[in-house]
Amino acid sequence: GPILPCPSRVPYDLQIGDVIAAYFGAPHSGWYEGEIVQVAVNRKRLDNICARFEDGLCTLLCSSENFGPKQMWVLLKKGHPDQTHDAAPAIHASATDTATDTIGP
Repeated sequence: GPILPCPSRVPYDLQIGDVIAAYFGAPHSGWYEGEIVQVAVNRKRLDNICARFEDGLCTLLCSSENFGPKQMWVLLKKGHPDQTHDAAPAIHASATDTATDTIGP
């Protein structure tokens, strides 16, 4: 989905149900879309988000410092006009994947 601007107060402005894309290093080496299921607003330097990805739950540290398509996570606009459900399918990384050409470290 389209990338939204960084929320002004992370993690306070993140909500359960928000859709994010997060970059995972080796062996995954790619961007994956997930839905936020828990936000720990008191954590600033430890994992403060729990998101549900296609392969299961994962905790992440989301901050304004590591936000952006050249960083570790982005906030995505929910849903698409041509889809009937909220979350977009996960982005799968592979040697032939073109999704990593537009976002990634």
